[in-house]
Amino acid sequence: MRNHKLQLLFGVILILFSTNILLAQKAETFDLITYSPPQGWVKNSATEGVVTFTTSNEKDGFCVIGIYTSREISGDVKTDFETEWTNHVATPFKTELKPDASENPRDDGWKQISGAVIFNGEGGKTLAVLTVFIGGGKVVSVIAIFNDDEYSKDVEDFVNTLTLKKMDSDEALHEPQR
Repeated sequence: MRNHKLQLLFGVILILFSTNILLAQKAETFDLITYSPPQGWVKNSATEGVVTFTTSNEKDGFCVIGIYTSREISGDVKTDFETEWTNHVATPFKTELKPDASENPRDDGWKQISGAVIFNGEGGKTLAVLTVFIGGGKVVSVIAIFNDDEYSKDVEDFVNTLTLKKMDSDEALHEPQR
Protein backbone atom coordinates (compact mmCIF):
# COMPACT_ATOMS: atom_id res chain seq x y z
CA MET A 1 0.00 0.00 0.00
CA ARG A 2 2.82 2.38 0.90
CA ASN A 3 4.53 1.70 -2.44
CA HIS A 4 1.29 2.51 -4.28
CA LYS A 5 1.00 5.87 -2.44
CA LEU A 6 4.62 6.73 -3.29
CA GLN A 7 4.03 5.86 -6.96
CA LEU A 8 0.86 7.98 -6.98
CA LEU A 9 2.68 10.90 -5.30
CA PHE A 10 5.57 10.59 -7.77
CA GLY A 11 3.07 10.58 -10.66
CA VAL A 12 1.35 13.74 -9.36
CA ILE A 13 4.68 15.52 -8.87
CA LEU A 14 5.78 14.51 -12.37
CA ILE A 15 2.53 15.84 -13.86
CA LEU A 16 2.83 19.12 -11.93
CA PHE A 17 6.47 19.49 -12.96
CA SER A 18 5.63 18.80 -16.61
CA THR A 19 2.73 21.27 -16.51
CA ASN A 20 4.95 24.00 -15.08
CA ILE A 21 7.47 23.43 -17.84
CA LEU A 22 4.73 23.70 -20.47
CA LEU A 23 3.25 26.80 -18.86
CA ALA A 24 6.58 28.59 -18.66
CA GLN A 25 6.51 30.20 -22.08
CA LYS A 26 9.92 30.97 -23.46
CA ALA A 27 10.32 34.27 -25.27
CA GLU A 28 11.01 33.99 -28.98
CA THR A 29 12.42 36.55 -31.41
CA PHE A 30 11.38 37.16 -35.00
CA ASP A 31 13.23 39.92 -36.83
CA LEU A 32 13.06 42.97 -34.51
CA ILE A 33 10.32 41.69 -32.16
CA THR A 34 10.64 39.47 -29.10
CA TYR A 35 7.36 37.93 -27.90
CA SER A 36 5.79 35.16 -25.87
CA PRO A 37 3.84 32.79 -28.12
CA PRO A 38 0.15 32.38 -27.27
CA GLN A 39 -0.20 29.19 -25.25
CA GLY A 40 -1.91 26.32 -27.07
CA TRP A 41 -1.94 28.07 -30.46
CA VAL A 42 -0.42 26.59 -33.63
CA LYS A 43 2.72 28.35 -34.86
CA ASN A 44 3.43 28.52 -38.58
CA SER A 45 6.57 30.02 -40.03
CA ALA A 46 6.41 28.30 -43.42
CA THR A 47 5.68 31.52 -45.29
CA GLU A 48 8.80 33.64 -45.71
CA GLY A 49 8.64 37.02 -44.03
CA VAL A 50 5.89 36.23 -41.52
CA VAL A 51 5.31 34.07 -38.47
CA THR A 52 1.69 33.31 -37.58
CA PHE A 53 -0.21 31.80 -34.68
CA THR A 54 -3.70 30.34 -35.16
CA THR A 55 -6.45 28.96 -33.00
CA SER A 56 -10.13 28.14 -33.34
CA ASN A 57 -13.09 27.10 -31.22
CA GLU A 58 -16.15 24.85 -31.53
CA LYS A 59 -18.36 27.78 -32.59
CA ASP A 60 -16.43 28.29 -35.87
CA GLY A 61 -14.54 31.13 -34.20
CA PHE A 62 -10.95 31.68 -35.23
CA CYS A 63 -8.03 33.99 -34.63
CA VAL A 64 -4.80 34.50 -36.55
CA ILE A 65 -1.96 36.67 -35.28
CA GLY A 66 0.92 37.49 -37.62
CA ILE A 67 4.26 39.24 -37.21
CA TYR A 68 5.82 40.51 -40.44
CA THR A 69 9.48 41.07 -41.23
CA SER A 70 10.55 44.70 -41.00
CA ARG A 71 11.12 46.87 -44.04
CA GLU A 72 12.63 50.30 -44.63
CA ILE A 73 10.37 53.26 -43.84
CA SER A 74 9.30 55.81 -46.43
CA GLY A 75 9.87 58.71 -44.06
CA ASP A 76 6.16 59.48 -43.65
CA VAL A 77 4.35 57.73 -40.77
CA LYS A 78 0.93 57.98 -42.41
CA THR A 79 2.21 56.55 -45.71
CA ASP A 80 3.98 53.71 -43.89
CA PHE A 81 0.80 52.75 -42.01
CA GLU A 82 -1.30 52.91 -45.19
CA THR A 83 1.22 50.75 -47.07
CA GLU A 84 1.21 48.13 -44.32
CA TRP A 85 -2.62 48.23 -44.23
CA THR A 86 -2.80 47.66 -47.99
CA ASN A 87 -0.23 44.86 -47.91
CA HIS A 88 -1.51 42.94 -44.89
CA VAL A 89 -5.25 43.69 -44.69
CA ALA A 90 -6.87 45.36 -47.71
CA THR A 91 -5.32 43.22 -50.46
CA PRO A 92 -5.31 39.75 -48.85
CA PHE A 93 -8.81 40.14 -47.37
CA LYS A 94 -10.23 42.04 -50.34
CA THR A 95 -11.61 44.94 -48.34
CA GLU A 96 -11.59 48.59 -49.27
CA LEU A 97 -12.45 49.70 -45.73
CA LYS A 98 -9.94 52.11 -44.19
CA PRO A 99 -9.28 52.24 -40.46
CA ASP A 100 -9.11 55.29 -38.25
CA ALA A 101 -5.48 54.96 -37.22
CA SER A 102 -4.41 56.16 -33.81
CA GLU A 103 -0.94 56.61 -32.38
CA ASN A 104 -0.24 55.03 -29.02
CA PRO A 105 2.59 56.47 -26.92
CA ARG A 106 5.64 54.32 -26.23
CA ASP A 107 8.73 55.04 -24.19
CA ASP A 108 11.18 52.86 -26.12
CA GLY A 109 11.82 55.15 -29.12
CA TRP A 110 9.31 53.41 -31.39
CA LYS A 111 6.08 54.95 -32.67
CA GLN A 112 3.06 52.65 -32.49
CA ILE A 113 0.08 53.20 -34.78
CA SER A 114 -2.99 50.95 -34.68
CA GLY A 115 -6.12 50.69 -36.77
CA ALA A 116 -9.01 48.27 -37.08
CA VAL A 117 -12.04 47.52 -39.24
CA ILE A 118 -14.84 44.98 -39.24
CA PHE A 119 -15.41 43.37 -42.63
CA ASN A 120 -17.43 40.45 -43.99
CA GLY A 121 -14.97 37.59 -44.24
CA GLU A 122 -15.32 33.87 -44.86
CA GLY A 123 -16.29 33.34 -41.21
CA GLY A 124 -18.88 36.17 -41.17
CA LYS A 125 -18.13 39.48 -39.50
CA THR A 126 -14.38 39.58 -38.98
CA LEU A 127 -12.22 42.09 -37.13
CA ALA A 128 -8.82 43.05 -38.55
CA VAL A 129 -6.46 44.91 -36.21
CA LEU A 130 -3.12 46.16 -37.53
CA THR A 131 -0.44 47.51 -35.21
CA VAL A 132 2.54 49.14 -36.88
CA PHE A 133 5.78 50.01 -35.10
CA ILE A 134 8.03 52.63 -36.71
CA GLY A 135 11.55 53.45 -35.58
CA GLY A 136 15.20 53.24 -36.45
CA GLY A 137 14.43 53.57 -40.15
CA LYS A 138 12.22 50.44 -40.02
CA VAL A 139 8.54 49.56 -39.92
CA VAL A 140 7.30 46.31 -38.35
CA SER A 141 3.69 45.10 -38.49
CA VAL A 142 1.63 42.83 -36.26
CA ILE A 143 -1.85 41.81 -37.39
CA ALA A 144 -4.73 40.05 -35.67
CA ILE A 145 -7.71 38.71 -37.61
CA PHE A 146 -10.58 37.16 -35.64
CA ASN A 147 -14.32 36.57 -35.77
CA ASP A 148 -15.15 35.91 -32.12
CA ASP A 149 -14.84 38.42 -29.26
CA GLU A 150 -13.52 35.53 -27.18
CA TYR A 151 -10.09 36.24 -28.71
CA SER A 152 -9.88 39.95 -27.85
CA LYS A 153 -8.09 39.28 -24.55
CA ASP A 154 -5.70 36.79 -26.19
CA VAL A 155 -4.72 39.37 -28.81
CA GLU A 156 -4.27 42.07 -26.16
CA ASP A 157 -2.18 39.73 -24.00
CA PHE A 158 0.01 38.81 -26.98
CA VAL A 159 0.59 42.45 -27.98
CA ASN A 160 1.51 43.24 -24.37
CA THR A 161 4.34 40.67 -24.55
CA LEU A 162 5.96 42.37 -27.54
CA THR A 163 9.36 43.94 -27.02
CA LEU A 164 11.02 45.73 -29.91
CA LYS A 165 14.75 45.87 -30.54
CA LYS A 166 16.27 48.67 -28.52
CA MET A 167 17.53 51.54 -30.62
CA ASP A 168 20.36 53.95 -30.02
CA SER A 169 19.06 57.49 -29.60
CA ASP A 170 20.55 58.26 -33.04
CA GLU A 171 18.40 55.51 -34.57
CA ALA A 172 15.08 56.54 -33.01
CA LEU A 173 12.65 57.51 -35.73
CA HIS A 174 15.47 57.89 -38.23
CA GLU A 175 14.18 58.83 -41.65
CA PRO A 176 16.07 57.51 -44.65
CA GLN A 177 18.04 59.93 -46.78
CA ARG A 178 16.36 60.69 -50.08
